[in-house]
Amino acid sequence: MKPFGWILVLLIAVSPAWSVSTRKITVQELKNLLTDAQAAKKSDDEVALQLKQVELSEELTTSTMNSLSGLVPGPLSTEQMYVLEGRSAVLAPPASDIPSATPPDAAAQQAMLAKASDYAAKSYAQLPTLTATKMTARFQDGVEAVHNSGMKQTMTGSDDPVWEQTSLYTRLMTTHTDAIESVNGVERLPAKDKTQWGMNNMVTSVGPALSLNTILQDATGSGTLKWLRWESLNGNQIAVYSFTVDKKKTHYALNYCCFPETMTAGVMHFSSSGSAASGGAGTVAKGNLQTANDWKNFKTTTGYHGELFVDPASGIIVRTITQADFKPSDFIHYEYIRTDYAPVPAGGKSLFVPVRTFTVAEVVPNGDSFAAHYAVRHNLVTQDFKDYQLAHGATVSSAPEEDAKPLIKNAANKLVQEVNADVIAARAANREKRYADAEAVILKDTVSKPDLILPWVELGLAQLGLKKYTDAETSFKTALAINPNAPKSQQDIGFQGQDNPSSTHIGRTVTAASAVASEQTRPPDVIGILLSSLGEVYVRTNRPAEAQAAFDAAAQANPAQAAFYLRNETIFFFQVGNLEAQLAAAKKAIAADPHVAVPYYFEGQALVSKATMDPATQKMVLPPGCADAYQKYLQLDPNGPYSADAKAILTSAGQQIAAK
Repeated sequence: MKPFGWILVLLIAVSPAWSVSTRKITVQELKNLLTDAQAAKKSDDEVALQLKQVELSEELTTSTMNSLSGLVPGPLSTEQMYVLEGRSAVLAPPASDIPSATPPDAAAQQAMLAKASDYAAKSYAQLPTLTATKMTARFQDGVEAVHNSGMKQTMTGSDDPVWEQTSLYTRLMTTHTDAIESVNGVERLPAKDKTQWGMNNMVTSVGPALSLNTILQDATGSGTLKWLRWESLNGNQIAVYSFTVDKKKTHYALNYCCFPETMTAGVMHFSSSGSAASGGAGTVAKGNLQTANDWKNFKTTTGYHGELFVDPASGIIVRTITQADFKPSDFIHYEYIRTDYAPVPAGGKSLFVPVRTFTVAEVVPNGDSFAAHYAVRHNLVTQDFKDYQLAHGATVSSAPEEDAKPLIKNAANKLVQEVNADVIAARAANREKRYADAEAVILKDTVSKPDLILPWVELGLAQLGLKKYTDAETSFKTALAINPNAPKSQQDIGFQGQDNPSSTHIGRTVTAASAVASEQTRPPDVIGILLSSLGEVYVRTNRPAEAQAAFDAAAQANPAQAAFYLRNETIFFFQVGNLEAQLAAAKKAIAADPHVAVPYYFEGQALVSKATMDPATQKMVLPPGCADAYQKYLQLDPNGPYSADAKAILTSAGQQIAAK
């Protein structure tokens, strides 16, 4: 199946509701469940039933969810994957997404928060008026209707099973798409919502939502902001802070619609023929006749707690999580909201705006009426925002912002303007590993405008991510062969990476601000990424000599990133099991920058394959240089991701681990 996306509209009205008893599992256990179900050739309905009976103990990230799409057999199980994603959205991710880096010291933590406050007040709060498309999907359990009239019965003969179904499986109820407008980063609500909430058997928040700036002000003013952890989001290391806002200092105002307000009309007794009253054995019932005479909003102001996700370099806030604090008697028992922010092109700039929200709530749909048994309902609402545009008459501030600076220098160049948005969109998709989306966005530009360099770069990166190695090779070579004096299209690109051999595509996270500009050139970093990407193609297609030459050329073209390219070369050769090439690349990476730990580990890892066993002592005998490489790695990064492995090998060889 294809990766999950905007396909919820295809899933409406098919499955029963959410189970009373669920078991908690990890994301890895979810993967195992789906793998086993596929091996057993279970049907879509069978897999969906299994998914309804589990709850995740950690976040199911979008990238992981997409990686599991091939294990999900159909629309019923796909729907339940969305439920699991939404219900886990505010949880901490698996340990693999939590970097092992040491927390920053107190001064560094405060510096990040100062940047975040500055960003929220001076950048986010100054966002122009924007329009966008919003797709809303509503999931809920408890499919029984909200009762607005009738009689509360006490039956003595037998139970009524319909009235006992108070907690059923979660299912998708509705999806709809709206055109919305946001002002200073906050969605502008319509003057009047004509939806008959409550009467339509759904209860929902009718806003307004907290703004990013308000959350940061509340969190800062409360004095409770504290370091929580590092977290990896879209390949970037993000700082996570927790906070608590007391009700006396809060700006969290809730407005949920709607709950029935009833009055008692009287008490009635009745009996069936042959009842106990006449000496028979029939059923006796009594109850309150109640009629709903109004529908009422639930409004309150409450304290809350949550988390802020801050880019440590820029101070940009890329995610917020808020959790409201309610009284047990409130009609809303809990409300969790997660909002994700990402860069989008608008007005010639890259603006950070909300792109997705998850709202998870537990409500009492019948309010204080007693027309039905006391029951709770679990709501899940997801909203996706796309197609951001400047509203008519709006302009983007010309204040210099390094992260989102204007990139089209020649506004009269219509060709550049047309390609610009596609390049930014493809670049964002590549950064988030949505390679198929990136390929689809940029492919038309390489067909219609084949003399532009940058679209070929993004296309090649997407094809490399999709393992279309022949196509990627063609795209990279095309970009290298284009005459730089051809029509204008190129701008410097910034690339970052991770030393993680489990990642297939390392070191191609591009800066959000990069885009097409008015001069077609190939600066060193563009040449470097083209040559190093070609090098990866050669590694994957078993052409080690060509790969080594390509990485060497990349290092020569862009000396500032030489150690980075060579480190990636080492990891790629490790991934394909070419130990000799891995060893050679590790030595080159060490020579380029002897202060980086990872290449020493991979040097030792390549050499340890040549170890022998001493028959007398039954201890491992390491080849020359192997122990030194592991020791150097541990000196530079004693608690690094491979430290346990390095220590185990040294210990098995009878080596004493040197102190740092």
